[in-house]
Amino acid sequence: MVIFLSELNKLKVYQTDIGNAFLEARTTEKVYVIAGGEFGSYKDHIFVIVGSLYGLKTSSKRFHEVLNDVLLEMGFFPCVAEPDIWMRAMNADGTVMSTEDLKKEQPAYTYEGVNRPIFDGYYEYVASYVDDLTIGSRDPDSILDYLQ
Repeated sequence: MVIFLSELNKLKVYQTDIGNAFLEARTTEKVYVIAGGEFGSYKDHIFVIVGSLYGLKTSSKRFHEVLNDVLLEMGFFPCVAEPDIWMRAMNADGTVMSTEDLKKEQPAYTYEGVNRPIFDGYYEYVASYVDDLTIGSRDPDSILDYLQ
């Protein structure tokens, strides 16, 4: 869907994997390990894991929460039909359209109580699947730079 919309709107498409994604999130599970011989003088010490790790049941969910917060901070909002596709309204000059300006636009239609405006700008898109992203933007590097 994002690739189609990006092509339709002449946006560049980037696909990327977020390296060490799960280490960005905190775990809510109580996880500990007893250090082995490879830890030298810390052998037999108990270490408590605070960051999410691959393999924990909630790791994907915790990372998804972190990614959601970052995308909201960047001005993206989730698609009504598919919450893992995020959109951001842009002015024709490439600046992010403020929420107030977006609300001022004439609604083109209403879907499930949400007005969808017609405006002179365009939308940028980010689709997420676990720790993989597909980005549709005129300047996808700026999105990636922010995410780093």
